[in-house]
Amino acid sequence: MSLPDHESILSGIPMNNRKDKSIHSIYAKIGGVNILFKTSSELVAQLLRTKMKYHLSLPFTDISCKVAILQGDIQERVVSNGFTYEPKSKEIVFITKTGNKVVYYNYRHFVNIEKNGNAVCITRELNERDKNKNRFFFRYIKNILHELLWVHNCFYLHSSAVFHEKYGTVFFVGEARSGKTTSAISFAEEGWTLLTDDSILFQQILNGEGKGKFRLNCFRTELHIDRSVGDSYPRIKFIKNFPSFINPWHPKVEVPMEVIYPLQRMETFPFPKMIVFPMISNASDTTICQIDRDESLSRLLKYSHIGTLENGRGSFSTYRKILSRLVRKTDCFEVRLGIDSYYKPQIVFETIFNYFKPEIKRKL
Repeated sequence: MSLPDHESILSGIPMNNRKDKSIHSIYAKIGGVNILFKTSSELVAQLLRTKMKYHLSLPFTDISCKVAILQGDIQERVVSNGFTYEPKSKEIVFITKTGNKVVYYNYRHFVNIEKNGNAVCITRELNERDKNKNRFFFRYIKNILHELLWVHNCFYLHSSAVFHEKYGTVFFVGEARSGKTTSAISFAEEGWTLLTDDSILFQQILNGEGKGKFRLNCFRTELHIDRSVGDSYPRIKFIKNFPSFINPWHPKVEVPMEVIYPLQRMETFPFPKMIVFPMISNASDTTICQIDRDESLSRLLKYSHIGTLENGRGSFSTYRKILSRLVRKTDCFEVRLGIDSYYKPQIVFETIFNYFKPEIKRKL
């Protein structure tokens, strides 16, 4: 059963405990994709503006996709809109794909994403814990963005990145708490430009014949830095005073990027000269080794978001070609961050840079 249009959803369903019935519109441009968010919740609108402040845009006419975010009783809304699924309290996540739409739901939210990129997200009323913008963003919004960008041939890689005019771009790719941010900051403190702490976007730019080139963008958010890093760099020691990421006992703090690295924003940047896969090790020393192309490609796919919907242009095939091209032209390394990197994170930069600096110079 198809969803009603966004306007009728937002205006036709009574919202529980809603005092302000006005609709908030938030325009954002991410990797060349123009997304219009609409919500009747003032709190949701504030959280969106805060979390996506680096990508907010003026109103535009060429809207790529629309996202409606509703709050209230999930089961009531699912039934009232003709959906037969009833969320189960013990179910973590369940995904179905029917024709030109994909549906995500668990006991906290329900998301319907259509092939044209329009989406409806129904969430429970935000409570005090959800008011943290990170919890809200990672629970409700990030998966929606991944799918919408995928539909528009804008592909997501979980990676930090730095740039240097002489040595080019370096990616640090891996799962959460693998040492990506620590590695990136070790380069940034040596004069490199920190591009992003979390997300790289590969965007395909098509011409009239359906062919085109690719460019790299970054989805910029606040930096999430382990408190211990501040002890090693006197210049950024003040980060320990910033609030924790998600909850008070989380080891990482959240710091606005411009506070530490101001005026270092790049909308696009060159393909990397190096890809580093950091991982935490219990060894005493930090070590580095080169890995082959097949293993590198496998890891890049592992840390990418592979969308569920195809857009008629073979999204997965296109993205795999991008990554294959990437590993053919780039040296890939695994860096195991030893105990020494905890006490002296500068060792990460020294280990990586000294290992292949001659190769970079030869390439350039």
